[in-house]
Amino acid sequence: MFKKLSAVRFSLFALIIILLAGLNLLNSASVTAAAKQTFHKTRQAKNTVFTYRFTTANGRQNQLVFMLDNNLLEESANRFTRTRRRALSSQAREKLQQIYERTNILYKNKLQKEFRLYLKSQSEKLPEGISITVNDDNADWSISSDGQIPVHQSKRIITKIKNRADKKWRSLTTANRKRFDLARVKVAYRELPQVYKKQFYSVRFKKDNSINLQLTVRVDFIQVIMHDTDKLRPVSDAIALQTQGMAKREVINYALHFLQSIPYSRLKSRDGKGLLGFVAPLTLLDLNRGDCDTKSTALAALLRNLFPTLKMKMVLVPGHAFVAIDLPARRGDDTLVVEGHRYVVVEPTGPSLAPVGVAHAVSKPYLHRKKNKIEYLLSVPTGLQV
Repeated sequence: MFKKLSAVRFSLFALIIILLAGLNLLNSASVTAAAKQTFHKTRQAKNTVFTYRFTTANGRQNQLVFMLDNNLLEESANRFTRTRRRALSSQAREKLQQIYERTNILYKNKLQKEFRLYLKSQSEKLPEGISITVNDDNADWSISSDGQIPVHQSKRIITKIKNRADKKWRSLTTANRKRFDLARVKVAYRELPQVYKKQFYSVRFKKDNSINLQLTVRVDFIQVIMHDTDKLRPVSDAIALQTQGMAKREVINYALHFLQSIPYSRLKSRDGKGLLGFVAPLTLLDLNRGDCDTKSTALAALLRNLFPTLKMKMVLVPGHAFVAIDLPARRGDDTLVVEGHRYVVVEPTGPSLAPVGVAHAVSKPYLHRKKNKIEYLLSVPTGLQV
């Protein structure tokens, strides 16, 4: 009897273990299962028809069909190329040279003016018979004696005045050089970004106002998102059609799984078009591959169409990018607190089918901002903002 009861208890225990393991496997599968996708596009005279078949985390097979304008696809493909970036870099170097030359002229004029004023003030203190001649067009000057003072005495006075003038010139040169460097940086901060304005790039300078003007040029993700929102409307309309009646979180999950199903690639010019490590959302769809910042940009643009009032952040951390959305957090959601407000993390990169609220392993350390520094935290304008 005891053996029978022990066997029953063991069987129940084993059953519980199996059930728990099964639940864990199901939960794990919903997060880590690799996305599956087939892709086809048909180019017509004016438009290209895209057909995507992909699987969502619940195992459901989905088909998404939409049409994009060929001219828009061509414009998108040419937006981020090496040739275009080189041209912008060349324009930036020319602008920096112009700023240098312009501020250098101001520096020289100010230096010469201050030195002339100094010389004129010194001439008023000279004894009778010794005079200073100053050229008002530059900093040239001379000092002479008319013979009223003995030669040895006049030489001593002239040498003393020259030594003082040389010292003053060096002092003014140092002071004005500092002013010049600061002015150059200030002008560059103001004018250089204009080269990249509306070109889908932005310029970042070192925060220490370095006189060496160390800067970085990166993709202006917010500008891309705002520009491409309307261009992606056929895609968001197709998603809206497939998700009618679904709750907001489920619609976002659908959009997430669609982007996660697109193969991951860093786009290091492998398509022969000279593309850099980023492409615009339309090109992401046209090539059917992209990386984290490309997919995050596309997701933000799609969500601006689907939920115009939704607030979002695009988060850039070393080597990765993701999106955080203003959605009521559920228990267990990975979130990011910005200025006291909690945003739920969404990861469109793939290939795992991570639902809303599940952060990538690379992202998790940066959700605690006091310990790990986020490179850029960008506020995405709502779909109501132009």
